[in-house]
Amino acid sequence: MATRPSSDSNITDNRDIPGRLWSLAWPMILGNLSVPLLGLVDTAVLGHLDDSRYLSAVAIGTSLLAFLYWGFGFLRMGTTGAAAQASQREERSALLFKAMVLALIIATGLLALGPLLTSMGLAAMDAPGDLHGLASSYLSIRLFSAPAVLV
Repeated sequence: MATRPSSDSNITDNRDIPGRLWSLAWPMILGNLSVPLLGLVDTAVLGHLDDSRYLSAVAIGTSLLAFLYWGFGFLRMGTTGAAAQASQREERSALLFKAMVLALIIATGLLALGPLLTSMGLAAMDAPGDLHGLASSYLSIRLFSAPAVLV
């Protein structure tokens, strides 16, 4: 009569799967929340000013930045999937380095194309003319966060 290997070790390993998943997932959750939360904080601060144009300009700018940065979500998701499949620490480190270099190149391009992207975005949002200056100022400042957001 053949003996089967004990499955007790598999049961104890499987019980810890939710804990291991949460330890991997919480950095991604925080990363995905960072862009909208920053816009929310800006909106909360500017909502206390006397002129509603500031709040409107920040709302438009935050929407454009969220749209722009979410478009580069492939950096985060692609790196996560490839890192999960990598077997060696050196392989994961090389993958992280490549993703960081690509993110910095894209961020440099965004900074260089910032004025063009700002004018195109404001035109696409059909922002009123009196908000263009305020929204452009907000976007030009917030675009400097592109390297940190993308990395």
